Amino acid sequence: MAKKQGARTTGGRRGPTDAEAIADNMSLVEAFLKGMSGPAGVTAPPAAAARAEADPAADAEGAELEPPGLSLRIEGAPRLPQGAAEALLIDAERLLAALQRADQELSLVLCDDAFIRPLNASWRGKDSATDVLSFPQAEGDAAGALALGDLVISVETAAAAAAQLGHSLQDELKVLLVHGVLHLIGHDHEQGGEQAERMRAEEARLLPLIGGAAGLIARTEGAPTEGD
Repeated sequence: MAKKQGARTTGGRRGPTDAEAIADNMSLVEAFLKGMSGPAGVTAPPAAAARAEADPAADAEGAELEPPGLSLRIEGAPRLPQGAAEALLIDAERLLAALQRADQELSLVLCDDAFIRPLNASWRGKDSATDVLSFPQAEGDAAGALALGDLVISVETAAAAAAQLGHSLQDELKVLLVHGVLHLIGHDHEQGGEQAERMRAEEARLLPLIGGAAGLIARTEGAPTEGD
């Protein structure tokens, strides 16, 4: 698993940037992402594998069964609708392609609140669950990095937000996927201003490409979406 450089969240807050502080926390992050806080992690079938299962001819034609650089694990006991994990992998493939980063590695973890809460406490100093944590492989624009990093998404928190907003869990996962990946590639809206506007615009551009709704920044800050 790629070494983490810090955490970014929906609020754009960062984890420690000092190298020694990061090293001190690495064992905790790696332990959680290896499933030591609960049942052993379950690897979801890759998106391409799911498509090949639906269409056996795809494999016969020599199609790759695993998207390059994409992995997804389920930790804790999140309540996932059937096919939700596979659908998220397909969305991730499309998103990375749209960002011209299809050759870079991305690790996705779907979990419950009990799994994400200690990570949020360790990296952000907030002893509560959150919706998504981003652990970038590299600082700033990660265009040249082999691995983008890791996204940890709480299905439990996402489901609560989806119910409140009146859309599906899958729609909420799309929103969190786009928001988290944008953090991984260097976007940050914590300070507001032009940086926040650029990230909001990217959310508005990318979400329709994977069938998503309004972006997280537009939603939480009350900003208009593109076309309004």
